[in-house]
Amino acid sequence: MAKYLANHKHMATQYAGLRPFGVGLLIGGVDETGSNLYETDPSGTMLEWKAQAIGRGADKAKKVLIGGFRDNMPIKDGLKLLVKSLKAGEKGVTDESMEIALVKENEVKKILGTEIDAFTK
Repeated sequence: MAKYLANHKHMATQYAGLRPFGVGLLIGGVDETGSNLYETDPSGTMLEWKAQAIGRGADKAKKVLIGGFRDNMPIKDGLKLLVKSLKAGEKGVTDESMEIALVKENEVKKILGTEIDAFTK
């Protein structure tokens, strides 16, 4: 999916009269190789990451991710790091204003802001 979208966005940069899509995406999922996180930028470049932030406040959020990410983190620790990075990157964010999707091999769990404490304690 990520490769298809990146190629599609890149094609728009190749022809006169077409405008680039102008959108960056973070695409995550799970397949037979494990968890995957890809970024596509407006030019159609695709990068694979272990943790990444894009958009407004991304620089501050990335600092938190770089300082705290570890391979094979328990889900609880990963969620704590995610919440910390969101709060660093966007001023005024509260748990109640967040929605998180926890993607596992056979399940996608939506975590509302009011439930974050239960998952991170």
